[in-house]
Order: sequence, then C-alpha cells, then structure tokens
Amino acid sequence: MAYNYSVDHGVSYAVALEAVIARLSVTRNLTGGEWTPWKGGVFIHYVGSGQINPSSCSDCQYEIAEIWTKHYLGEFGDLAYNFVVCQHGNIYKGQGFQRGEANGGYGAGLDPADPTLKAQHIRVPTYGQVGRNAAFYSILGLVRGGDAPSSALRASIKDLIRYLRTYDDPNLRAGNLLYPHQHGDKTDCPGPLLPYTKDGSLERTRARVIARHGPDAVRLPSRATAYRILEDLERGAVPLE
Repeated sequence: MAYNYSVDHGVSYAVALEAVIARLSVTRNLTGGEWTPWKGGVFIHYVGSGQINPSSCSDCQYEIAEIWTKHYLGEFGDLAYNFVVCQHGNIYKGQGFQRGEANGGYGAGLDPADPTLKAQHIRVPTYGQVGRNAAFYSILGLVRGGDAPSSALRASIKDLIRYLRTYDDPNLRAGNLLYPHQHGDKTDCPGPLLPYTKDGSLERTRARVIARHGPDAVRLPSRATAYRILEDLERGAVPLE
C-alpha cells in the first residue's frame, strides 16, 4: 500500500495521525451552519477509486490519516465526515454529532432532476428543500472502488445508523432517510456500497436489533466492542514515519 499525499504536501504521517487524534477528539461545527439532522438522515460515502484491502487496523489508520491530511489542507481544516467505518467493523468518530461538510452536491439550478434546488440542497418529505450538510450525517465506509465491503463493515454501518436514529437528544437524532452520496450529486460515490444503500440491508428495525443484541442495546451502538473513537486509534497506532 502506498500513501504519498501526506508526505508530498509536507505533512508527515506522525503529524497527521497526531492531529487526527488531538483535533477530532474535540468536534466542532466546521462552518457554523445550520444543523438539523432530524429533518434528513444519513448519506453513505466511500473513499474513491483504487483499493485499500487492509491486512490490519494499522492499514485503516494510515488511510484515515491520509484522508484527514487532504481535508486539513482543503477548505475546512479538518475531517469533514461525521463517522468512519473500517473493514474490521470499527467505528471512528470524525465530527460526530456536530455538522460535517462531506455531503456536497450540485450547485444552484444544476441538478438535472430538480433544477429549482438551491446549491447543495435536496428535497425531502415534509420539509421541502434542506441542506445536504445541514440535515444529513455523513458516514464514510473505508473502502475504495476495488474493495468488497466486508460483513463487519456493513453490520457496523447498520448499527451506527440505528444508533443515530434513536439517539437520546431529538435535536441530534438522524431522520429516517438514507441515501448514497450520488443521490443529488454527479459522483460515483459510494462505489461498492451503492447496492447496500438501495436494498434496505443497511437499515435495522428495532426488533432485529433487540433480537441480535438484547434490549439494552437499542439506545447504544449495538456493536459496542467495535465502537472505537480516536483514543483507541491512539492506543493502537504504530509508528507512521
């Protein structure tokens, strides 16, 4: 596996990883914009073309550090996704329950399916036009176009979506809509995850969660042993230089 972006742009892997740990453990609204996820729901993403095929979680951590570097050097200075789910089923917290900025879409009037839409907006039931970042969480599946999403990754995304939809704070609770990033945007994203965003397999009913994990799992991430935020990444990190 080759990771060159960080080094080519003067950001070492050690610095990138340290910054991921330090900055993403304290989330913030990157733009100060509206944040009403209860109006929308979740967009699913992938990394892009190519292949990751990680042999261990260390490979996943390299990939996360690489993605963070691109976002850090870009418009927002931080990881734009709310959560990242790797092939091992681990869930990493990016912006978490704060607004992220990863759900970009067409500019104003450019959506061929609905030219009346404002820039980076989507039309949803009940609320009409809402911002794609203002009303939707972003979940990045840590796969590229040449990777097959693992059962562990897909199960963790399911459980994370259920967790967001049943979160205690109604102002931060995700709505019931689930879309691939390409819904309302000209992109191949989410690549190999696309079929799973359309066949209902990333969504769990309350009964299925209880049957699989017991009644105490409904209000918590039901893959609790796999739910790691960046403190876990720090403990498990290998030297990156």
